[in-house]
Amino acid sequence: MEQSQIHYHFECKTPINQINLNIIDIVRLLSILLDNAIEEAGESSEKNIDILIYKNVDNTTKITLTNTVAHSASNINQLIKIGFSSKSNHSGLGLSIVEDLKQKYPNLFIHFSSNNYQFTTQIIIN
Repeated sequence: MEQSQIHYHFECKTPINQINLNIIDIVRLLSILLDNAIEEAGESSEKNIDILIYKNVDNTTKITLTNTVAHSASNINQLIKIGFSSKSNHSGLGLSIVEDLKQKYPNLFIHFSSNNYQFTTQIIIN
C-alpha cells in the first residue's frame, strides 16, 4: 500500500485469538480481498483503504474492508463469476474462490456493496 501511495487505516482494538475457519482459508480469503482492494484503490483518485476487525461479545468476528475505486461497480454479481476479470490477461478466479469459501463454511457470511466510488466487503464469521 505504501509503494502505491495508498492511504490506509487499520483498526483491531482487541486481540482475535480464534476464528472459526481454517487458518489457510482465512489467509486465502483476506489475501484475495486485500489484493483486489489495493489494486482498485491504486487506480482511484482518492487511494484509500480502511480495514476494521473486531469480535463481538457473542464471539462473532466481523471484518470490514472498504476501498476507493476509479469506477463505480455497476453489477457486483458479475464480479464473482468464474473467469470474470476487469484486468487484462487475468484469470478472474479471485472472487469466485471467495464464493467457494462461502459455500464451504455455513458460518461465513460475505457481503459486497458499492456506493459513491467506494467498494465495501463485509465478512462475518460466527
